[in-house]
Amino acid sequence: MTNNDNQQLCCVLQTWCDRNDIPMKYFITQLNLTNASSLTYSLAPEIEMPIPWPRGIWTDADIHSAPDGRFDAATRDELQKQWVLIEPIEPELPEIVGEFSSMPIPPLFSAAMRDLIVAHDPSLCDFVPVTKWDRRNNRLCESKTYFFAALRIQADVWDRTRTEIRTLGVHGGGQHKGEPFFLAVPPYHLDQKRVQGLWLWRDKVTGAAMCSQAFRKAVEGVGRTGLGYLPTVLTNAPSR
Repeated sequence: MTNNDNQQLCCVLQTWCDRNDIPMKYFITQLNLTNASSLTYSLAPEIEMPIPWPRGIWTDADIHSAPDGRFDAATRDELQKQWVLIEPIEPELPEIVGEFSSMPIPPLFSAAMRDLIVAHDPSLCDFVPVTKWDRRNNRLCESKTYFFAALRIQADVWDRTRTEIRTLGVHGGGQHKGEPFFLAVPPYHLDQKRVQGLWLWRDKVTGAAMCSQAFRKAVEGVGRTGLGYLPTVLTNAPSR
């Protein structure tokens, strides 16, 4: 299935939901640790992870974003100097490596994933090419292009009257050092007025990545991703 096919499928799905007055489904998306296609990665200044870690050297805790959601200039420069070390050992990589999360290390998108997102909305993500690969174990990644991806769109779509959001603590380092971080407790209730028109976004409150059913269908048409999808419930929340 081509990216154009995926885009047409999304449009058909959205139109069908609209015409039949059926709400689009929305999900919290994260790495599915029970899926063999789910791979994580680490960044290192050398092909082998240095132990102990040298003092003063750039780490993923130094990944910063600009006010518009793009990687800042220093981060863009440093990411292209880092070795990408894949975990665990797999000969072929999925279309998405890593996960969307509130942690600083960004997911890696294949060129097919990037093209899919750019075709939907060029302003949705910021991309930096991966230049240094861990090519041990005969991994079949040399023929595929990947990108670090920063999700730029943010929204607060929670129904605060039905969803409990807890303060877990404060960030110990990085760009948000000293700021509190939050966790939503299931079941997850979203205000249907606030999710209208959203396809893929980052939650302003918890940092979680969220998506529509249309995004999920499009991504599943690209190939193996290793993503998992936590269901949410749409509600008519009071205005706030």
